[in-house]
Amino acid sequence: MIEEFNDGLGKYIRIQGDDIDRISDNILEHNLVNSILPMQLQWVNGHKEYIFEITGYTALEDLLVEKSLEYDLIVNILKNMIAASKELGEYLLGAEHLVIETDSIFIGENNDVRFVYMPEEDYDLGTGLNKFAEQLLKSVDGNDSRASALIYRLHKFSLASDVTWTKFRKFIEKEQPDIKKEIDNTTYNTSEQPKENKKNKVEKKTVKPAINNPIGRLTGSMILPACIMSIGILIPVILFRMGVFEESLSGRTDVVMTVSAFAFFIIVAAYGAWRVCPRKNKEVIYDKENSLNVCLVPSVRGQKIIPITGFPWKIGKDAKKVDAVLSGNGISDIHAHLRREGDQVYLTDDESLGGTYHNERRLAPWECVRLSDGDTVAFDDAAFVVEIIM
Repeated sequence: MIEEFNDGLGKYIRIQGDDIDRISDNILEHNLVNSILPMQLQWVNGHKEYIFEITGYTALEDLLVEKSLEYDLIVNILKNMIAASKELGEYLLGAEHLVIETDSIFIGENNDVRFVYMPEEDYDLGTGLNKFAEQLLKSVDGNDSRASALIYRLHKFSLASDVTWTKFRKFIEKEQPDIKKEIDNTTYNTSEQPKENKKNKVEKKTVKPAINNPIGRLTGSMILPACIMSIGILIPVILFRMGVFEESLSGRTDVVMTVSAFAFFIIVAAYGAWRVCPRKNKEVIYDKENSLNVCLVPSVRGQKIIPITGFPWKIGKDAKKVDAVLSGNGISDIHAHLRREGDQVYLTDDESLGGTYHNERRLAPWECVRLSDGDTVAFDDAAFVVEIIM
């Protein structure tokens, strides 16, 4: 619970902590970590109270109420978020205690950023980024396609099951060159280099048979079929020795009944052995191309996502001719279409009225471009972010 107060000289926030003294308290109290809000500590009724001075700063949550979120501000926040995590690591403080919420991030008059650090609480980075992105989406300007695309990518990244600070930094450097440039211009440096952004290729994964040794199959999984066959032969033999097939009056063996019984039990046993007999495993091929999923996520909140369920996929205003219907004066009957070649998706303008845009560039009539995950596309003034999941 964050409580804001003013003593006439400055503005502060107060957060109540536990009753345990920590080394991190001394580090923060003596202002050794510059990228975190300066912290003072006082004891009240046996519990700590962390005091953060926010004079000259405005909570991001309050700032979003006053104006729309801009791309440059998002870049600055993410840049400082990574720099703060590194600085915490230099002082052996866990970055998992960094609070990533709009009411705990403060923006200064010169757009410098300060964060709240709570050593008593562990904050999951993936959950924090997910909530942070959802909070930003409420205030982003729908006309700012760069901001919408960036927040969308951040939200998608946060949904991964193994989000870490290292992967977060690499995600930013790889997916957003503008942010990477901003990070490189700060005092934050690292020896880790982002991996080369390789093109996605169709990959085939082969599952080989579990048992390749014939002796292993014979002595292992062949035991059960052998046992079934043995029982099928043994039962009629036992019945024969017991005299079940002898005629009651003459005492002679009934040949027809004996042969029929032997044939019946052996056939049944053979069928049972065949059913459980191990067969040669076929190689199963999983083609990565088959798992390609594409959808168009609207940049303006409240509009519906357009899933691409087949190719070619046509977009326009004539419901009888297209797969996805859009409305607007600049939308043609068949405005544009998407097609697929292997694991690549292509967008083509069908000589539209209002134009088809790819990353804010208008396509020439019948021009074709390849789409990548996170690209922005627009049909007249209907803007979307491309989501491609391999």
